[in-house]
Amino acid sequence: MAKIKVFISYSREDYDRVYPIYTRLLTEGYDPWMDKSKILTGQDWELEVAKIIRESSFFVACFSNNVMNSSGYVHKELKLGLEMADRQPEGHVYIIPIRLEECEVPLRYQSWDYCDFYNETDYEKLFKSIEYGIEQRGLAGFEFNILKGPDAGKKYKLFTSLITIGRGRDNLVQLSDEGVSSLHAMIEIRKSMLRFKHLSEKKDTIIHSNKSDVMLSRDTETIAELNNGDIIEIGKTRMKIMLINIEHIHELKSTS
Repeated sequence: MAKIKVFISYSREDYDRVYPIYTRLLTEGYDPWMDKSKILTGQDWELEVAKIIRESSFFVACFSNNVMNSSGYVHKELKLGLEMADRQPEGHVYIIPIRLEECEVPLRYQSWDYCDFYNETDYEKLFKSIEYGIEQRGLAGFEFNILKGPDAGKKYKLFTSLITIGRGRDNLVQLSDEGVSSLHAMIEIRKSMLRFKHLSEKKDTIIHSNKSDVMLSRDTETIAELNNGDIIEIGKTRMKIMLINIEHIHELKSTS
């Protein structure tokens, strides 16, 4: 798992009200799934939806009168969500109900505290629920905040022991900065340490930390130890790295 996948269930009539939730989750560095945005031509729609629900770490159920008064596929999604919730350890956050307007909620979904998005958008409660669920799972990960450069404002939340950075599409942290190589660097967990490895032959990397600044290139040093809160400078891009659930970081094992 690299990104936290979040499945969004909703009535098609509520698309315009739900799409901002999808984009906000995307902006915050998660991997939200919304059928109108992710289903490809030729895919078996029902099979694909069931597969994504099984793979998702969280199930966001968006309720409205459109949902409660319809008999569409959304109710099959809601049943699948309940089936997956029953497989979770007791007390773990998986289902996060959202009310888009004042409406009834199915009886089994009343067990969970829901976010109300009709008087004002309660994103803080939504994100706290997800973050608490991540903490319950004991997942250690990384948050990259792009502070400066062509991708300024982007965030990445990644839960893996090996991260690649570069302009290439296969990188987990993909940058559009022309001063960044196709595969520029990688970050890995090794023996409870966070290690940055410079891979580019043409461009340098500067690591800004509280202790000192370190310049990495293929001609000099290529490896540096990273600390929580360090700034990575590549080309015109500056990004800050933060550790998520830092107390669990030792549980991650290097995949290299």
